[in-house]
Amino acid sequence: MAGCEDRRVARVVQIVKEDLSKRISRDEAARIAHLEPAYFSRCFRNAIGSSFTEWNRAIRIDKAKDLLAIVDMSVTEIAGRVGYSDVTTFERCFRAHAGAAPREFRRELVSNEQRIRIAESKTRNAETRTLLKR
Repeated sequence: MAGCEDRRVARVVQIVKEDLSKRISRDEAARIAHLEPAYFSRCFRNAIGSSFTEWNRAIRIDKAKDLLAIVDMSVTEIAGRVGYSDVTTFERCFRAHAGAAPREFRRELVSNEQRIRIAESKTRNAETRTLLKR
């Protein structure tokens, strides 16, 4: 990483992750790192393996996936929590990254959790029957 200091990139990563509702641009991130924007971009890609913009979008969508498990939070509220003031943009970015719309993702997540609970219940019932036969 010729001349680039990882600690500067690490500081930007820490600041961005502290509050995902605040949208930090690449230029703002470069200022935080005390680097020129183009050089910051090279350093960031070398340190993280993707561009700042791609990484920033990915961590926001990953956090949104976690929040979608909280069924009483609306998609609009989740969008705001991960830095999207426009729900349509959030849904478009989410679909591009996750392969499904947020509501579809939530539906599948809930459906999978129900299947897991049913399977666990069947396993416990089978184990109980085995113990009772002894």
